[in-house]
Amino acid sequence: MTEPRKVLHVSESNEWSGGAAQLLALARGLKDNGWKIWIACRPGSGLAQNAAKQGFETFAVALREDYDLLSAWRLARFVKERGIKIIHAHHNRSHAVCLLAKLILKFKGKAPVLIVTRRVSFSPGRNPFSRWKYQSRLINRIVAVASAVKQVLVDSGVDAAKITVIRSGVDVERFAPRLPDLKLRKELGMPNGKAVIGKIANASPWKGQTVLIEAAAKLIAKGRPVHFLFVGRDTDGAWLKAEAARLHIEGRVVFAGFRAD
Repeated sequence: MTEPRKVLHVSESNEWSGGAAQLLALARGLKDNGWKIWIACRPGSGLAQNAAKQGFETFAVALREDYDLLSAWRLARFVKERGIKIIHAHHNRSHAVCLLAKLILKFKGKAPVLIVTRRVSFSPGRNPFSRWKYQSRLINRIVAVASAVKQVLVDSGVDAAKITVIRSGVDVERFAPRLPDLKLRKELGMPNGKAVIGKIANASPWKGQTVLIEAAAKLIAKGRPVHFLFVGRDTDGAWLKAEAARLHIEGRVVFAGFRAD
């Protein structure tokens, strides 16, 4: 019987996020295709809780900072003991710690394949450690979730041949078009029969919620019968509500915050 391929996914994500959800989606796909999966994450994190609910074996590791040598040593030992051949780092801090872990394993003659996923479109730091993080020969492949993300990395000095663009997937059965849920509309305060433009993302200045709020104000000023819905962690916070109030559109915008449905 052929031994299953083994991979360790690593992330320091504390809260439940799109990146953590994509990690689990990939893990499910690999598991369904016969891979042996482990997930290294912070204890008690949203990722740890959701991974456990879905039946994945997790490995608790602090991942406190980029140069967390203790976490790197624990990851290296975990990988060596289980014969793991692939490490996949999904976020910035885990990227750095996994590099250190592979360096440790390399000295022991057991270096696995290291894959790093880059999901954000801003440039990496230009200090020597950041340059090493992204240009190190210890990285076998960098996965960029968009062509623009790849270009940012290339502009920062990363070899384009080492970067593969793989866009984030969507479960087309779960998110298939369906008739409006009138009960949900009522719960969210969205009127029936009106178009709704929504943005689903945890609140962050670089994720563009304020851009959509400004666009909403322009559409409303033109008399368009449309409402706007923001869903994601902290979208119900004061700063976004203040932006809507500044543009006098608070009656046409719903800030729903984090939802698990």
